[in-house]
Amino acid sequence: MRRLVPLLLISSLAACSSSGGGSSSAAPATIPAPGASAAVSAAPSVAPGAKGDAGLAKDTKAICAQADRLTSQFSATFTRDLKQLIDASTAKDPKLRAEVESKTKRDVQNYSFALKDLSGLAGDADVKKALAGMGKEVTALNGDVRKLDADKLGELSGTLDKACGR
Repeated sequence: MRRLVPLLLISSLAACSSSGGGSSSAAPATIPAPGASAAVSAAPSVAPGAKGDAGLAKDTKAICAQADRLTSQFSATFTRDLKQLIDASTAKDPKLRAEVESKTKRDVQNYSFALKDLSGLAGDADVKKALAGMGKEVTALNGDVRKLDADKLGELSGTLDKACGR
């Protein structure tokens, strides 16, 4: 979960940027198609009933590797979503703002779902608990990446690293 560090740094930027209310000269970023989300692309390999479940079930090493990939992908998605939210907050187009917020909410929900699903597959109690804790923390965001508690998520990530033997 070392890839979570950029996420933690960016969240402090979000706290500063989202309350500033200043204007941005950059045009709002375009919103990728709903299927273009990095978190979504990770979900099919861990979706309930998927053939991948049999390969991951009770395989702690594979589950830890999948959690690493998932977190890396979400970190990139989080960065992109946060930038789009900041840009959209200064846009005069309420439809654009609504689209950005909707996409971000889906990305957060997908990440939370994938973490919880991996937790359900984990055989190791410590890995299961760490993934469930991360899933719960991400769910608590209610789709708003600006509510991210970087310290709490970093602590949970460290717990998962320890459970995974890193």
